[in-house]
Amino acid sequence: MAYTMAIIWVAALSPRFAAASSTDRDRFWMAVIYLAVFMPAIGLVNKLVRSLKEGVPTCNSLLIALPAIVYVIFPRMLQAEAVKLNTKLIYSVLISICDLIMDISSPYSILLYLSAKRFVKARCKRQAPTAYCFTDIAVTATKAEAVSGSAMGKDNDATKTQHSKRKNSHPLRRQSSIMSAALSPPGPVGGLQSAFASLEVSPRYLRALSDQVNIWSTCELVALLFTNLAVLTAQAYAGASWEQLVEEGMGLVLQVAIEQLFELCVLCILMRWNNLPMPSSRSEKGVLRRIILTLFLFAGFWLITDSIVAGFSVTDGGIGRRRRASFIISLLGTSHTDRPTESPHRQTVMSMSDEGGAPPKRPRTQGGEEMTASDSKSSIAEGMAQLEERIASLHSHIQQATREAADVQELFNTTAAAQVNHTQTPTQ
Repeated sequence: MAYTMAIIWVAALSPRFAAASSTDRDRFWMAVIYLAVFMPAIGLVNKLVRSLKEGVPTCNSLLIALPAIVYVIFPRMLQAEAVKLNTKLIYSVLISICDLIMDISSPYSILLYLSAKRFVKARCKRQAPTAYCFTDIAVTATKAEAVSGSAMGKDNDATKTQHSKRKNSHPLRRQSSIMSAALSPPGPVGGLQSAFASLEVSPRYLRALSDQVNIWSTCELVALLFTNLAVLTAQAYAGASWEQLVEEGMGLVLQVAIEQLFELCVLCILMRWNNLPMPSSRSEKGVLRRIILTLFLFAGFWLITDSIVAGFSVTDGGIGRRRRASFIISLLGTSHTDRPTESPHRQTVMSMSDEGGAPPKRPRTQGGEEMTASDSKSSIAEGMAQLEERIASLHSHIQQATREAADVQELFNTTAAAQVNHTQTPTQ
């Protein structure tokens, strides 16, 4: 699932998003579209990982890390490409609020799914018969009761006495219940923990839910740091001023603080309000080794994806590879306005390389028919004439540059001789 998402993103969606996202507002809407498109797939992956009943629980939870990174890194790249700092902070708050809502609603979505599943099973199950034929024992007991009479009449006086005592103590019990309800802390009716227990949710399932919340928060933080640090590195390489770099660094610190504040709110709501167990498995045996192995798998995944996308661009003579490189540079924050202007000679060489990368086409006439031998000879002659003209103009430029260099050398010699004469005159 994560591999398919990455291929679709790198090969199809990213160039279109980069071409369409010209302003910060467009980038924000592109991020919203991306999140909305892949949200059902991510929800399905979350459900499948939580439902695994075999293997080590701490190892199974790491399976969600790769789809999570693929899902969150592209919106963070669009956010890091924003020009204004206040826009970055606003988008960071909006993304954090969206993550907060999704993390809080995860347990309730599980309860809704389990309740719907139980309801469907109860409706599909065949109803059991409610009436049975009397057996011999039931008939004998009925006859004996009819002969001896009802036993309720014997204890009628005792029942009246108990009823009067219960009636007298009813106001006192009602007052005590009102006081206990007023002194009890507010909370959800029944609580999520009791709801999970009533629906027979296993502790393994709750452990998988806790690990998923922790892994998603870690992936969000890693994507935020990676994209913004990549943008800072690209801007420093492009020659940005140190004031701009310091401003971007302070903005990154504020974004990390906002992200951690919302993650703290998630933990407080799930642990203190809903009373759900949220254990951390990082200190358990073998978890750190599995996390490092997962990081190496991420690196291999990105290398394989990059090689596949590079293979797609072999057929176009390297033009697709240059476009992909320019797209990555644009995502890393070096816009066309921030790049240094290239020399005319450099632009000419690049245009000639772009034109030379494509396979040559046979010359055709205006009607679309192929040229004859005489037409091709005339076109070759015209091309040779143009080439000779360019060579002649280049030769004239070289001669002019040589004359200018000779003039400069003569001026330098004259200046040096005058300076020597000026230094020798006081000594005489």
